Amino acid sequence: MQVLSIDRIITYKNSYVKIISMNEEEDIKPQKDSEPSFESLGEKLQEFARPLYMRVILSIIVTSLFLWAFTSFFSSSPPILQKHYTIAMDPSWYPLQSQIKQRNMTAFCETLLKEIIDGTEIHVDITQVPPDRLFSDLNAAKYDGVISLLLPSPSLTAGYSYLFSSPIYRVGPVLVINASESIKPLEQMSGSLIALVGDARLSTDIENYPTVIFTGYDNLARAFADLNNRKIDGLITDSIRAKNFVSGFYTNKFHVADFLKDDEGIRLILHDNKTAEFFIDFFNKKLEELRANGSYVQLLEMWKIPPE
Repeated sequence: MQVLSIDRIITYKNSYVKIISMNEEEDIKPQKDSEPSFESLGEKLQEFARPLYMRVILSIIVTSLFLWAFTSFFSSSPPILQKHYTIAMDPSWYPLQSQIKQRNMTAFCETLLKEIIDGTEIHVDITQVPPDRLFSDLNAAKYDGVISLLLPSPSLTAGYSYLFSSPIYRVGPVLVINASESIKPLEQMSGSLIALVGDARLSTDIENYPTVIFTGYDNLARAFADLNNRKIDGLITDSIRAKNFVSGFYTNKFHVADFLKDDEGIRLILHDNKTAEFFIDFFNKKLEELRANGSYVQLLEMWKIPPE
């Protein structure tokens, strides 16, 4: 008889140990000892080696996954935004100089740019450049980008590619209809009589609207008077002149139904590269947020710019 204190269980092949509680008296009846066979030793070695082998394999897998994730992140992630940008503007805003107050448009674009970078570490300097040097100086890397209604001429685009932001301020030909009419695009106005006013006769691709009836007008005031008297169903003119009429004497009588060319407008233009692509995406996202929360309209009103 023995008094045993055992706090763990040990199991060996070809032997037996009964579990003994603390201070419990019990007979232990081990089986007859036998020499371990070579087969037993081999199995023991395999049992010992298996956890080590699995740990090595697991370590290799984890290390490989880490290296793959690390290289994928740094090879595919977008580049960090530049901290400093120099942006050029043409203060004459050609060819809109006869339709807007140039200083107001410059102030609007500068304020909008500051709103877009507000809360970031990005700093922007604005420089004013005449239109004939706007893109040649951009190609010469004298600044990082331009804000302009103009597009680079074919003679300047050789060897260069550009990225364009969403329109900061949309311009171009628009369709104006009576406020009592439901807004719909020009292609859905089959059989309607539409006046083409001034330059709209040249800028409107009338062949794209074969079922619409067009007539020409030289005088915008007369075209609006005829639209008000229902002699025509709509008119097409440039957006700024149209907005001045719609928000002036004819307030609440007409509305702009359609921009005929969505790609026309004042934009931010940068040379095409990865950093510029990232900045354009950032710029577009912030611009959309300002439009959505009403800040964009407030800036237009602050600088007395006709609404889009």
